[in-house]
Amino acid sequence: MWRCSLIFVWLFCSSCPADSYNYNFANVTDYAIQAVDGVISPGGVLVVREDAEITDEFLYFVDVAVNNFDYCMQAHGWPKLNKKWFGVFVPPDWYVSQCSGEQLVPSSVSYRLCENKGLFLPEECRSVHAPTDICPCVCNVRATIQDNFWIVTAPNFKLFTTELARLSTGVGAPWADDKISPCLVTTVGSTPTK
Repeated sequence: MWRCSLIFVWLFCSSCPADSYNYNFANVTDYAIQAVDGVISPGGVLVVREDAEITDEFLYFVDVAVNNFDYCMQAHGWPKLNKKWFGVFVPPDWYVSQCSGEQLVPSSVSYRLCENKGLFLPEECRSVHAPTDICPCVCNVRATIQDNFWIVTAPNFKLFTTELARLSTGVGAPWADDKISPCLVTTVGSTPTK
């Protein structure tokens, strides 16, 4: 019994950051993410995926996205990314929007952000955080930061690097920063979704 306890403690502690990027971004998701359910990619990134099995192909995809971002950021004068200071989480309830065709994650983001991008929401749908029959189009995110550690993302990783930039630099609008924007990609080649 004590051996099981020690193994659990080791697994839990080895998958949690000793330190972290700490810019205190507001949470717009509240998933109960369990680091012990994750897998460390060959490149050293903690990955938790609740929508599908974590395959070698998906871990490779994560490493390519993270490494390409890291190399680019270093070339633009940023320090090396600390891969122990963040994790990647794909939630079970991501969906494809009927309105935009985008993969989205349910969130409590303000409807004004979507209206600023041209998606008008009826008043009764402005406080809805996941699509319903009455409100099929709601304001949700493609990726976000949760608990100053997790990058919560739909499996196609669209805007993943934007959130990784925000988390690792503290810059709230990385696309407006000339030292960051060249490193932001919206997709990373062929995206495994299963």
